[in-house]
Amino acid sequence: MDERPYKTEYAKSGRAKCRKCRKILKKGELRLGVWVESNFFDGKTCQWYHLSCFFKNHRPGSIHDIGHYEEMSIEDQKKIHEKLDENKGLFLPDTNEIKKGKRPHSIDEEAAPKNKAIIKDFGVEYAKSGRSTCVECLKNIDENEIRVKKMDYSSDIGKKFGGKPMWHHLECFAAKREDYNFYLGGSQLPGISKLLKGDQKIVADVIPTIDLSPSEVKKIKEDFEEKEEITLG
Repeated sequence: MDERPYKTEYAKSGRAKCRKCRKILKKGELRLGVWVESNFFDGKTCQWYHLSCFFKNHRPGSIHDIGHYEEMSIEDQKKIHEKLDENKGLFLPDTNEIKKGKRPHSIDEEAAPKNKAIIKDFGVEYAKSGRSTCVECLKNIDENEIRVKKMDYSSDIGKKFGGKPMWHHLECFAAKREDYNFYLGGSQLPGISKLLKGDQKIVADVIPTIDLSPSEVKKIKEDFEEKEEITLG
């Protein structure tokens, strides 16, 4: 059995449904799946998706994580590769604004993921209860306290449910965000507009746009591109 966490193949019948849209996967149609622990037996089962639906719920780190990719047609390999590439990118401040000596408020579109929805892997909100735990300091986040989200797709739970939010205290996210390739200010986090005005300012103050020079931005991009050349294959 292929040990890779994801799998692709042509649907063997027209009975299986896409885990995302719940529509039938037609016989012979390209489909992608993720291996998860079964609820009914001791072992793993594959949850299947349409190509476009799969990448809404999953973020393979590399083309090498997808089993049987090499057995697909060249055209379908290209489709999978393009979808994987669309979800890769950096959230950097706009280089043109930096060059003009301005504090950047825009995203560097060239570096950002082509799939604009990826920004929603991040978010800020008030904690709905006191049960969540900060993944960085491992302490509880109090009810109604401001918390910041980064979606996790690589853990067993993240794979099974199409993403799992990793919650952070505001300060903990600020310390961790470069590891998530998030160099923007807190005012650009999805959900910020739903906070009280005073709390919006707190978020912006604790998570300011990282002050980068054009040369530093260039170096970050080069390092990221070098890493992606390896992972994308």
